[in-house]
Amino acid sequence: MVADHREDEHFLRQLSEFFEVKQASLELGDIQINDKIIIERKTRADFEQSIIDGRLFTQLSRMAEIFPRVILIVEGEGPPERLHKNAVLGAYSAIVVDFGATIFFTRNMRNTAELVQAIVNYLAKAPTLLRTYFKRKPRSFDDRKLIVAEGFAGPASARALLKEFGTIKRIISAGKKRLAAVIVGGRRLGEKKADELVKIFTEIYRNNEKEADDDG
Repeated sequence: MVADHREDEHFLRQLSEFFEVKQASLELGDIQINDKIIIERKTRADFEQSIIDGRLFTQLSRMAEIFPRVILIVEGEGPPERLHKNAVLGAYSAIVVDFGATIFFTRNMRNTAELVQAIVNYLAKAPTLLRTYFKRKPRSFDDRKLIVAEGFAGPASARALLKEFGTIKRIISAGKKRLAAVIVGGRRLGEKKADELVKIFTEIYRNNEKEADDDG
């Protein structure tokens, strides 16, 4: 196993409790199990930021071209802070459907190290399961941005907003006045919709009991 030398020292020490870990400068990913499996580890904050700036999809696309199995580990607890829940769910869908990647959620570094240990132990018992994988060509970068934008704006508005601002990050930073002026289907987006988007971008998500009941 090889871990990127830029990984958190505390995390590397935790990994080393389970097995020998070599450190190197990895061009892709954070932990390379072997020549078939690569792991990308992100904190929740970095995960959200990488959705906003598009870095996540670029990383996954490059890894999927080389490694048959890409694993994404999102570390940390709590609801999304910078993105609406629908935008995050859209990103989850793209990760699994477009890239064929596996996504895990862990509470902390210790849990992440334990998960990596479990994966390595499993491979030692069943190495033949990695012989064949079907590779799926990822959607275009623009399509992936559209999936995220549709999560908070809807299909028509998402296309108009991306055409106007170009990136998810610029949409979020635009402000209510500029958002309201965007033309969607021959009409202005309007202050009501713009105000709703600003609230989605800025207000902290509160997982209240009613919403939890609605989700089943």
